[in-house]
Amino acid sequence: MFFPRSIQKEIMDDFSIQDSRLTDALKELTVINTFLGGDAVSQKGIAAVMKHIPEHRSPSILDVGSGGSDLSHSLLAGHRTIALTSLDINFGACKYGRDTYPGLSVVNGSVFNLPFKERSFDIVHVSLFLHHFTETELQTIIVSLYRVSRYGVVINDL
Repeated sequence: MFFPRSIQKEIMDDFSIQDSRLTDALKELTVINTFLGGDAVSQKGIAAVMKHIPEHRSPSILDVGSGGSDLSHSLLAGHRTIALTSLDINFGACKYGRDTYPGLSVVNGSVFNLPFKERSFDIVHVSLFLHHFTETELQTIIVSLYRVSRYGVVINDL
């Protein structure tokens, strides 16, 4: 039997937190993604979609709700050259991603108003992000994710 989904707010939902509590949470997510299989699941999903992208092209990936961008960065390992963009609404998370992974394209923005044109990216990736939203919000978000994707959306969540 499944229990009802919790919509209780997490530390990542409080955008006023910009201190060590945020960076500690982002570091913990890196450990979780690395050692509990989150990275591997996302890489497998992205690899499945990349099979549909011509080999001569450098795929573009948008990682939405990227937090500290660690998962985005890990997606670069083992793949052909990828143009990667991380998007997060939390300015502190964006700063952490830029500082931790120099050269990574990081955009401070909202999933509810994606600052990209239609079909801007080959793949859109979301990991450990969608569980923060209600079912009604999820409908809006998923439509938005598909709007900016050319080949597919990879969702890895609880």
